[in-house]
Amino acid sequence: MDTLNIYYDKIGSTNSEAKNILLRHNIKKAVIISEEQTSGKGRYGNKWISKKGNLYMSLVFQVKSYNHIKLLQFKILKLLKSVISNLLTEKSQIKVKHPNDILIQNRKISGILIESINCYSKLYAIVGIGVNINNSPSIKKRKTIHLNKLLKIKVKPKEIAKKIRKKIKI
Repeated sequence: MDTLNIYYDKIGSTNSEAKNILLRHNIKKAVIISEEQTSGKGRYGNKWISKKGNLYMSLVFQVKSYNHIKLLQFKILKLLKSVISNLLTEKSQIKVKHPNDILIQNRKISGILIESINCYSKLYAIVGIGVNINNSPSIKKRKTIHLNKLLKIKVKPKEIAKKIRKKIKI
């Protein structure tokens, strides 16, 4: 099996599910997607507000070292920015806010969370990706925005997931 693919309408956390899958199965790659999370998480244990209608996905990669995980972070952000940018007519207002956010008009539209796990004597990176598509949460530290507020045609979470997977080649 090349890549294990799992889709949920609702789940606690795609990253937590990715860890559980790795502990149960000896795999190289996996993609876990959900349109809603009840226990999403961000950096430093912060809660990631995961409203229904947005995209939440975790990508699992076997990696050679922790240095590869750091490089993966920058690569994923660049590819995610490219996917979102290709949908927009006004591209100049999109930027990466390191270490893990994509901003449009200085508002958060997407974020990633990378975790690592050693399993079966192998090192894995779990890349959690959240994209605000149909709504945007209210958070204290940053204004937010969602894709369908910016676009003339409406996109669906599965469409964005497909574009991300194609760009990342998983």
